[in-house]
Amino acid sequence: MPREFSRASRMAAQIHRELAELFARGVGDPRLHRTTVSRVEVTRDLARAIIYLEVHVPQHVEETLRAAMKARGFIRREMARRIRARALPELQFAWDAELEQANRVVTLIDSTVSREARESASAATPKQEKEDE
Repeated sequence: MPREFSRASRMAAQIHRELAELFARGVGDPRLHRTTVSRVEVTRDLARAIIYLEVHVPQHVEETLRAAMKARGFIRREMARRIRARALPELQFAWDAELEQANRVVTLIDSTVSREARESASAATPKQEKEDE
């Protein structure tokens, strides 16, 4: 019976769980406490893991990524202690811009809906005046 998930996706899920906990409790750098691990992608050969971070303060993206890269050795050691695997993938960090893009789309939709509501309200007003006469 074939497995439902590949080895790489299982490793990614495990790294995601452990990193989320580690960032919440174990990392001493306060710049990393403002981050959330949004997703983890592991290559098929398990050599590299790309960790996508959501930074809650958009102005601190570069600073947070630098802090993550600086703490990469500590993070990798902690991950090796927590994850039972023959070899742990090389960790790379990247900013996940999907949340910011989603917020931008929601803002555009809201502004379009409110503009259309104003336009329909202003278009309905002259018709009602003509009907009242």
